[in-house]
Order: sequence, then C-alpha cells, then structure tokens
Amino acid sequence: MQIDKGIYTVLRSVSGAYSCRRPPVPSRHGSHSNPYVALLIEVSDHIHHIRLGESYSHESIEEVSLYLQKLPEGSVVEVCYDPSDYKYYRKDQFGWTKVGEAQDPFFIEVFNDGRTSVLPTTDTCTL
Repeated sequence: MQIDKGIYTVLRSVSGAYSCRRPPVPSRHGSHSNPYVALLIEVSDHIHHIRLGESYSHESIEEVSLYLQKLPEGSVVEVCYDPSDYKYYRKDQFGWTKVGEAQDPFFIEVFNDGRTSVLPTTDTCTL
C-alpha cells in the first residue's frame, strides 16, 4: 500500500490500539494473496517499503521474526495478508504496538487510545 510522509509520521506518533510481543507474521497464501512483512523507511521525503521476506515456509517465518527483533525502537512495519488486509505496527520499548490497519486501498484507520480511530486518512494517489 502506498504511504506518504504524513501518514508515516502519524503511525510513528499515535498511542495505538494494543501491544504485543511481536507482530503476527502471515504464514499462508492463497492463489490471489501475496503476504509479506515490510519495514517502512523514510528517505528524502518518500516512504519506501523494504520487504523482510516472503512468508511461504516455516524457515522464512523464522527469518522474518529475527529481522523484527533486530529493528530499532520506533520502526514501523506493514504486515500484508492479502491485497485488502494491511496492519501497521510500531516497535516500542517492550514490544510492538498496533497503530493502524487498512482494508481499503484508499483509507488507513489509525488508532489512538485503544481501538478509537483517528479520522480515517486518505492515501495519496499519483497519476
């Protein structure tokens, strides 16, 4: 999913919905899904997705989990289960906080104070 600098900044700063030890790594794929975990990185006012591995086998799930453990605090990852199901997690001092999700390619629901969402944010479109 395309993320702009404004959305990225919000994902890094909101309090989030809940915390977990590590983000759930997708383990199954169907004929139309292409699950992945990607690190979001800001470079020159653009947000880039760095895929941490494909989640098709037990070995690659373990590999992705190791990458996630080594990321610095404040890192934001995108977990994609299929083309209409994205979750966003931020690494904090004691684990990972779910900060947003998207089930539509144009809106990201960002969580502040539990499951209360901030106004849905529209994704930027480039033609």
